[in-house]
Amino acid sequence: MFLTGAGSGLGRGMTLKFAALGSNLTISDINEEGLKETKDLVFKLTGKTDNLCLIKLDVSNRDAIKEAAIEARKKFGDVDILINNAGIVQGKEILDLNEKMASLSFKVNMECHLWLIKEFLPGMVEKNKG
Repeated sequence: MFLTGAGSGLGRGMTLKFAALGSNLTISDINEEGLKETKDLVFKLTGKTDNLCLIKLDVSNRDAIKEAAIEARKKFGDVDILINNAGIVQGKEILDLNEKMASLSFKVNMECHLWLIKEFLPGMVEKNKG
């Protein structure tokens, strides 16, 4: 399983649920400290972390996504579940949007999901599983 946005919130909650089920998880987030906190919570819950692969990942960077996919497959083999959870929000009205932040929001909230799917879907299709 590969899960983005696992350093806090819903991503952290899903990590804890899947770890309790014994899943092998590659968890990623741009917030490395948050990932470490998630790892600590997994250990408190399950008593182990050998089923985790932590990757500091800026999902707005397509090359970083490719590298993260390679690292995930190296650790656990083909990914059979992808959870595109990473997201950001400006919380502003359209006329008040910062253009740079608007572009980043589009990359994080839409484009990265496509890039991640392109990384992992071929393996799922090949195995007819995922």
